[in-house]
Amino acid sequence: MNRNIIFTFCVLLCLTGCGHGHGEHGNEAHEVDHGSAEHDHPTHAEPDHDDHGAEPRLALNDGEKWPVDEHTRASAARIVEVLDDQRTIGSVEDARTLGTALDEELDTLVKGCTMTGAAHDQLHVFLVALFPKVEELQEGTDVERLGLVRGEIASLFEEYGDHFE
Repeated sequence: MNRNIIFTFCVLLCLTGCGHGHGEHGNEAHEVDHGSAEHDHPTHAEPDHDDHGAEPRLALNDGEKWPVDEHTRASAARIVEVLDDQRTIGSVEDARTLGTALDEELDTLVKGCTMTGAAHDQLHVFLVALFPKVEELQEGTDVERLGLVRGEIASLFEEYGDHFE
């Protein structure tokens, strides 16, 4: 129960801008790439009616990686190190250990976030996909599934590296 409250708080904190304003456009929705092959950047287009309910996806910044602040860069590097240190999940305890370590690093990342604008919005797309997976590591009981979740988190960080400097 307590983890759910913390998770919800972290998501809300991220969605409100890591504790700082976004200027005049602070209430706009995340910029989203709806998967069009023509667009390699976020768009403000109307929602794709064939893609109802789809989660926002990471998109490049006009074909380039998004800039990140030094704090975010360092936090992401530490998270990748944590993942590299535990490449397999052999038990529920392995998953709990990894989940706790990732949760601590994510807490540090969120608390120190200074990013703004579209790059910040894209970071949120990434974090919203990541948080439930970390929570699953901390609360799941199926060791096989937990091993798959660890792989999904590693894949998310590969995607992070493809989209952020």
